[in-house]
Formats: sequence, C-alpha cells, structure tokens
Amino acid sequence: MGCGIFNKIEKVFINLDGCLEALVENRKKDAVKKLFGVGKSLTELTIETTSCVIKHTPQAISTIREVKKDIISTIETEIKEAQKEEKQRLLEDKIKKLERFKK
Repeated sequence: MGCGIFNKIEKVFINLDGCLEALVENRKKDAVKKLFGVGKSLTELTIETTSCVIKHTPQAISTIREVKKDIISTIETEIKEAQKEEKQRLLEDKIKKLERFKK
C-alpha cells in the first residue's frame, strides 16, 4: 500500500521494548518516558492507518464493485446454463417417451 503503516508499527514495538527493558532494570523514570513514547507511537499509527484507509477507500470500493459484477455475471451464466441443460434433459426425456409410445 505504501502508507508507512509498517514503519509506525515497528516504532510502537521499539518503544514498547524500551519501556519493558526500563521496567525490568527498575528505571522508573525511563519506563514512564518510554511509556509516553509508546502512546505517541500508537497515536501516530492510528493517524497513519486512518489516513491510509481514507486515501484508498475509493479504489477499494471500485475494485469490490468490479469483483461483484464479475461474480454476479458468472452466477447468471451458470444459472442460465443449468436451466438450458435442464430443458434439454426434459426434452430428451419427452422424445424417449414418444419413441417408446410409437413402438
């Protein structure tokens, strides 16, 4: 997609790792500082994800519309083919009955 979402996710995990490391080493001030960094990174990720969704929604809707048309067309074709085959089978059955009746 090219939205930069993966970079933001990576930043969240890097900050989270730093926060956990500071907690393990009992550096409370650093842990709090890193925790705010995690919150900031999550906010950036949310903004980036939202803007990416907004940017690509029209394209996604257009693609979904085309796929829907293709699926409906395929289903219609299959139904018509099945109906045609059923009519052909019924016609063949009637012909066989008439042939038996004729004998």
